[in-house]
Amino acid sequence: MDSLPLDLSHPAVRDYLSLVRLQVLTPLSLLINIATLLVCSVIVKPSIGSIIELHPTSISPSPRIIAVYVVVILLGQVGYCTLLVIARKPETKELVLSLVFANWLMALWAVFWVLEFFLISTVLLGLITLGLYFSPSNPEHYARFAWPGFGVTFGANMIGLAVVLMRCDIVWAVAATWICASIWSARPKPAPVYITVIVFTVLHPLALLGTLLYRRLTKREGRIALPPDEEHDTRRGPREVDAHWGSS
Repeated sequence: MDSLPLDLSHPAVRDYLSLVRLQVLTPLSLLINIATLLVCSVIVKPSIGSIIELHPTSISPSPRIIAVYVVVILLGQVGYCTLLVIARKPETKELVLSLVFANWLMALWAVFWVLEFFLISTVLLGLITLGLYFSPSNPEHYARFAWPGFGVTFGANMIGLAVVLMRCDIVWAVAATWICASIWSARPKPAPVYITVIVFTVLHPLALLGTLLYRRLTKREGRIALPPDEEHDTRRGPREVDAHWGSS
């Protein structure tokens, strides 16, 4: 078999092949992710949302609000796949395999979740695996295991707050705020968890606004200014010629 009439070591050829892989793998992983989530949410019984209601914990979110959050993420990925086709800038078409892996992982998570393999589906949902949940028929037990739930919500939100402060990440701030809202909107909740997510619902936007304002002020202060002598001479303008000009 004759060799291909292409030099695979050439940078342009390698970039083209990387772009082709990106244009194929990203939409494929997104379609698999969407199809898996639809099957696990609509067809399979109990569904993803039903399992949350069957095994409530102190940090269980509202299934409807989380569904809106996931839909926004998927719509954003659809827009990204569209950019891969119509965009002309090379920066837009950089190979991002992490997004492909994330779609596969999310699809696998949905499968393991409906199978109630909680330990495999996610580490944070180890609250369920450890038996730290209450029966839906006994909602008065919601205050049980309040402090483990507080530890999870406080620790995760502190990490998110640090990311917002260091990177000024708008997407992270919006996502963290939305997840906090999904937790406190699902009632009942023990006081330590409820107060924590309410506080971070306010802190994440404030941290983002504060970081944006700080960067704007520091950028303005960092502008190059004229040296004092040159600035003084510029303001004085041309010197008038008088009788003492020659002696100066």
